Amino acid sequence: MGFRNAEVSQVLTIFLERYSPPTNMRNNKQAQQDEAEHLRDVLLRYAPQEDAASWTKNVLKAVAENARTRAWPVVREVEQVAKAMRPNRPQASSFNQPFDAIQINARRINSGEGVGDLWLFGNRAKRLVESGKVTLEQIEKLRLDLFESYKSIYGKERALRLQNELLAKP
Repeated sequence: MGFRNAEVSQVLTIFLERYSPPTNMRNNKQAQQDEAEHLRDVLLRYAPQEDAASWTKNVLKAVAENARTRAWPVVREVEQVAKAMRPNRPQASSFNQPFDAIQINARRINSGEGVGDLWLFGNRAKRLVESGKVTLEQIEKLRLDLFESYKSIYGKERALRLQNELLAKP
């Protein structure tokens, strides 16, 4: 669990302890745990990367101020408040350069950096080679390196199965 996740979880746990679980979950600890995790996930979806604990406290304070009962809030209530209080995020259109996955992964291959397995097989590998920025020989070398890595981790038999699955991808 990351620090941000832990911050939000801690604040939410303290908040929920002040309230009664919903009647239908009162005697079901697993259902309570699942509901608490769902609430946490909603908060994490909108929480800022920095100072998530303070933001979460403010969201839950607003939820509490609008509450009509002493029971846990429903997910929809928390989501509405969290969405309204989410921090402003830069829009994708504010970036000056468009995102070019082919160029990025070709640069990584040419500079000896790692790329995701799916860039070595199927349509992505084909597009890399067709772009002229990477050769088929480079792709095949990386495939061999990947197979050797799989072999050292999983053994030869499983490595062959994984390689065949990747080769079968469109």
